[in-house]
Amino acid sequence: MKKPTVTIGIPAYNEEKNIKNLVLSLLKQDSKSFLLKQIVVVLDGSTDNTKLNLERVTDKKIVTIIHRRRLGKNRCLNEIFQKSDTNILILMDADVLPKGNKFLENIVNVFSKNPKTSLVCIKTEPFKARNWFEKIINTSHRLKIRLNSFVANLKPVYVCNGRTLGLTRSLYKKLKLPTNVLADDAYICLYSIKYGLKIRYSESVTVNYRSPSNIRDHINQSARFYNSKKQLKKYFGRTFTNNEYFLSKYLLFKTFLSGVFTEPAGTLAYVFILMYVKLLVNGHLAESSYMWDVPVSSKKYI
Repeated sequence: MKKPTVTIGIPAYNEEKNIKNLVLSLLKQDSKSFLLKQIVVVLDGSTDNTKLNLERVTDKKIVTIIHRRRLGKNRCLNEIFQKSDTNILILMDADVLPKGNKFLENIVNVFSKNPKTSLVCIKTEPFKARNWFEKIINTSHRLKIRLNSFVANLKPVYVCNGRTLGLTRSLYKKLKLPTNVLADDAYICLYSIKYGLKIRYSESVTVNYRSPSNIRDHINQSARFYNSKKQLKKYFGRTFTNNEYFLSKYLLFKTFLSGVFTEPAGTLAYVFILMYVKLLVNGHLAESSYMWDVPVSSKKYI
């Protein structure tokens, strides 16, 4: 049987801390079940040493696209769609690291075992916290993982995380992301649902990331989530979007209770932070731009 071909697409803006580690880890991945054709990295007007650190990795598979000025993540993704022509495209943020050497193989295997699948979403896992605030945010992540176990098949928008997504050619060749969309992952997910495409969530594949370690960076990230939901209604309609995001109070309360029993201090602290962030967003104190400020604290890996 002919092996499926794979492209990895990475949009990067000021990712000097991690870009080299990420690309090296991808090049070292096991690839018995697929053929890695290229790693397309779009440098989106970076003002740090992202380009220099990337150039320290020499491999013919690396294709670099350079923007002289910042154009935004969605334009980078659209360029990656155009540049790719493989069976599978794996999109990755530049501030993550794959967990294990079979990370790529496991994503490809989801497609191989489920040939009608167009979009694969995977599990995300934060690195060990370095301060008390990051510990609280990591607690919130574990709450979301519990919630995901309840809703993964019913509400894929909650498990479709842009840190890593796998797309078939038939999907990514149809996509053209609007420039100003805040949540590219939610847009891709809702697009797939709207057009009846199959989505798979795999808990057996994990990508690691760093949570924000201060309130300012967390507010910026959270504001994008809340504002993106409002924005997506313009593209997919109010009723459709509300339905895909709807969660019953029972499920939310069930998730909250599980957190209180297992991590009471972190859960209660996160609820307080959540209420504070919602107050800011509803009060229009945390507006979002599609070219958002980089959360510096989530870039500190090593």
